[in-house]
Amino acid sequence: MFNSNDNGGENRTRQTVAVIIAVLVVANVVTGVTLATTGWYTVFNSDGSTNPDELVKSGSATYDSTSDRFIVSPAGSSSNGRWTYSQVSSDTVRLNQTVRITGGNVNIMVFGDDATSANTGYSVVFTEGKGTVKLVNESSGNTLKSASYSYGKDSYDSSILYDQGDVTVGIDGQTVLTYSISNPSASGSLVSYRGWTGSSGDNAVDNVKIEFPTEDTDGDSIYDHNDPYPNDAKTTYTFTSDSNETVDKAYLEVSNGSLDASLYGVNTTSGERIKLSETHADVGNETTLMTLDAVSGYDEYDLMVHGNATVESHGLLYEANSGGGVSSETFNDGISSVLGGLSTVFAGLRTGQIALGVLMSVIGVALWFREGGS
Repeated sequence: MFNSNDNGGENRTRQTVAVIIAVLVVANVVTGVTLATTGWYTVFNSDGSTNPDELVKSGSATYDSTSDRFIVSPAGSSSNGRWTYSQVSSDTVRLNQTVRITGGNVNIMVFGDDATSANTGYSVVFTEGKGTVKLVNESSGNTLKSASYSYGKDSYDSSILYDQGDVTVGIDGQTVLTYSISNPSASGSLVSYRGWTGSSGDNAVDNVKIEFPTEDTDGDSIYDHNDPYPNDAKTTYTFTSDSNETVDKAYLEVSNGSLDASLYGVNTTSGERIKLSETHADVGNETTLMTLDAVSGYDEYDLMVHGNATVESHGLLYEANSGGGVSSETFNDGISSVLGGLSTVFAGLRTGQIALGVLMSVIGVALWFREGGS
């Protein structure tokens, strides 16, 4: 009944197994996670700067363009000065700067909420003539830890590493203070330099460098420190327009999470790509319809989504009576009947490699028996 010498059947069986393996390998590549990169990314570097727009001054702070330094309290002034960098949104940041003290002290504040008053966050305080550096809790004013150093000068090359609550302070290449903050989640979202002086000299910082780690967990080329969804990469769906229809909207059916969506019109001849609309949604377990306004006349439409919500279906909607596509009116009046079982289908597809592996295995077994089962 079974011909064990059927080389054609054996070859076809081997080919079937090879196809199954190839498909599973491709599925693994598509659904795999990109490994995070390592290193540091500089978001601000004052070296050679003559227009430090990214640092915002307040109080008596001034900028000395001749020496390219940020004065936090000028000579002859006892009032507070402050330079702030407010584009910080990370659990990890590394600061490098030269601190010049001619009286009083210079505070380098890490992760505070208020750009004009020191009421939250943590400051590393350098004090002139006292040979100490300390870490202060801004909300309570309490010193968390202090350390002595004996460099005998008023200019220090300092570094501060804040890494998920762990603070490391270095001076002239030597670590002088380490501390682990118990509640780093209470920190805010900025870096600032402040100073007080009662002498005739300026207190200042220069050679300022602010860096973030280059981790990109989801592999979407957006560093984690600047990514609202660091574990979920951006996805773009491209739709080709039908010249016989008038595009009205793009739609998404989503559930379980948050999602940012933007719609772009693309002219394939000129390469022009214009943002037409954008929206955001926070949705629960029930499938929710999101729509974005479109402008008809483009060759293609790119629907870019970024978030942790589940996208169950997506597509374009057309104006009524303009062609054979689904109209906005029909879609909104009877989404269940128009889309039929799309949500169910997409829910099935979300099982990814598991469903694909089972399906291909069943096909392989069937072909095995059909060809002789040798």
